[in-house]
Amino acid sequence: MNYNEFMKEISKEVQFKLGADYKVKVQKVDKINTEGLQSMVIWDKKQKMTPNIYLETFYDEFLEGRAMDDIVNEIIVIYNNADTNPISIIDCINDFETIKSKIYFRVVNYKKNEINLQYIPSIPILDLALVFCILVKQDENGIGNITITNDIINKWNISITEVYKEAQINTPHLFPPTVKSMSEVMMSIMKKEISQNDIDMETMEMMNLFVEDLNNQRNEETMYVASNTIGINGAAWLFYENELKEFRNKIGANLYILPSSIHEVILVPSNERLSKEDLLKMVKDVNSSQVPENEILSNNIYEYKNDIEGIIALF
Repeated sequence: MNYNEFMKEISKEVQFKLGADYKVKVQKVDKINTEGLQSMVIWDKKQKMTPNIYLETFYDEFLEGRAMDDIVNEIIVIYNNADTNPISIIDCINDFETIKSKIYFRVVNYKKNEINLQYIPSIPILDLALVFCILVKQDENGIGNITITNDIINKWNISITEVYKEAQINTPHLFPPTVKSMSEVMMSIMKKEISQNDIDMETMEMMNLFVEDLNNQRNEETMYVASNTIGINGAAWLFYENELKEFRNKIGANLYILPSSIHEVILVPSNERLSKEDLLKMVKDVNSSQVPENEILSNNIYEYKNDIEGIIALF
């Protein structure tokens, strides 16, 4: 059974078990830096909708011998455990006035998303693009969103300028900005490791010494991590109004901007000893070895001097 046949069969079986009061659909979901994935969504009459249930892993398990009925049962469990939203998502999407306070922007690489951007309203900036989403939910497990497509914006009968205006207001409120020194970030990671893992005394002493050493170096910071409070799609910080300007004025130096991932950027005062070429090599090396493909933001680096010049690409 090939993948297309599997998707049809699994949809039919889920539909059969749930009954006529439910609608089961397999659709393509556009994902950042990819050509999209196939997912299943399920509605009932009250318009409860599951998160996207991606089918690739289930297909791999099926090929390895897992029973179709077992997979169907797991999908139904996922649906039954999904959060119930009493508000009709479909109705909200169609009503701009109801949904506009939940519109926000995120930043992606333009070239890697060129195909998807044919169907998604966006604002190109350098080698990047701002795209727009509707925040559906936000909890300790992350966020749920719907990407705003050309079809949605046409139904609203508004311009992308109006969408951007709402997103400019909402994004910093929905995802408050943060800038932390690199040592603060490292200390936070180390403390989390110590608190969450069963670590022997010798290792704990070494980690505590490392944290103490980082703390002593905080007056000699050379790198800062800019994101948002939840660390998801935090590279959008770059386009929050006045954030770059205020941080540049605070440290009194022009800034090199390293696109660490779609979730964060690294800020380096340009009077530091690292050359632009060294920083570019660092970004490319990290992207190729440590950043998942769907989280890569750019293989370039940028500089910010003032609001007049704005952000410029260096290569």
